[in-house]
Amino acid sequence: MTNHFLQFISLGILLLSICSCAGTDPQNNPTQKIDSAAPYVDPHFYIEDQLSQYVFSIQEGNNGDMWFGTSLYGLLHYNGDTLVYLDEKDGLAGGRITSITKGGGDTLWLSCYSGLSYYNGNTFTSIEDESIIEIWSMIRDRDNTFWIGTRDGVVKYDGKTFSKFYMPKATVKDTTSMIWYDRVSSILQDRDGTMWFGTDGFGITTFDGKTFSHFTTDNGLADNNISSIMEAEDGRIWISTMFGGISIYDGQSFSNPSAEGLITAEETSGFYQAKNGDIWFASEHDTIYRYDGQTYHKIEKENGPNTSSMLCFFEDSKGRFWMGGWGGLFRYDGEQFHTVTKKEGWK
Repeated sequence: MTNHFLQFISLGILLLSICSCAGTDPQNNPTQKIDSAAPYVDPHFYIEDQLSQYVFSIQEGNNGDMWFGTSLYGLLHYNGDTLVYLDEKDGLAGGRITSITKGGGDTLWLSCYSGLSYYNGNTFTSIEDESIIEIWSMIRDRDNTFWIGTRDGVVKYDGKTFSKFYMPKATVKDTTSMIWYDRVSSILQDRDGTMWFGTDGFGITTFDGKTFSHFTTDNGLADNNISSIMEAEDGRIWISTMFGGISIYDGQSFSNPSAEGLITAEETSGFYQAKNGDIWFASEHDTIYRYDGQTYHKIEKENGPNTSSMLCFFEDSKGRFWMGGWGGLFRYDGEQFHTVTKKEGWK
C-alpha cells in the first residue's frame, strides 16, 4: 500500500508538470543552429543545454528529418543541421505532443493535448473539436481512420468528422482510476484488425468489429491500470501497467515477468521493438530494460542515461537509437548512453 501511494504521489507531481503545459521556451530562436542556442535553466530538471523537460514522442520523416514531441517546448524538428522549435504560432495545436504518425510523402499527424495537428510537408494545421479533451494516445488504423484516446474515452476521426466511440467497461472490484475514470491511455490495432484499448483502472477492452471483450486481473492481467500496449513481431501482445510490471499475452493466457522474478519493475511504459528484435521498455524511477528474446537485461542507473524516467524509444533509418523522457533526449550507441543537447549528440 505504501509503495503504491508513493507511486501515485510521484505520478501526480509529474502530471501537474505536464498536463496543461503548452508553452515553448521563449529563449529559443526558431531558426537557430544547434551550436548557438542560449542556455536555459529548467526549474524542474536541468541538464546543460537540454532540449526539453520531457520528450514524449519521436518520429523520423520520410525524408530523414527527425521530429520530437515535448511537453513544454512544442515540437522539435532536426533536419541534420538545424534544430527548430515549433509551437502554436506555427499552426500546432496546444500542449504536450503524445504521438507523431507518418502519412504519405512528407506529411505527419500529431496528437496534442488540445487536438490534432497536420503537417503537409510545409505548414501545420490545427484540428480541434469539442469531443477531444486531453489526448493520451492515438493510432491510425489500416483504413486510415484515427482512433484517439482521451480523458473521456475514445474518439474516431475519418479525416472530416469526429465521432464518439462508445465501449463498455469491464467489471472490476476496485473502480479507482489513477487519473481519469474514462481515460484511454493506449490503443493498438493488432495484425488481425482487433482494436485494443488500455484503460485507467478497468484493464483492457478489445473490439473485433462486432464484439467487445475484456481482460482484467481476473483473467491473469498483471494490473488494471494500463500504460501502453504493443504487438511484437511474433504476434504476442506486450502490456505495461502502473503497479504490476508487464504482462505478455500469447493469444491464450498472460505471463507476468515481474511476478516470475524476471524483472523488478512495477510501473512500466514505452514498449519498442528494435530492428534486431530486441524489446525495450521503461521502468519509472528504476531503469530501462532490454529483452533479447531470452533474457531481460536491466540497464543499471550508473550505466544508463541521465534520467529516472524514460517515455519513448525509436531507431531511425541511420541506425541511431533515440530515447526520450524526463530531462529531454538521449542516445544509445550500442555500448554507452549519451545525453543529446543543443550542442552535441546528434551525429
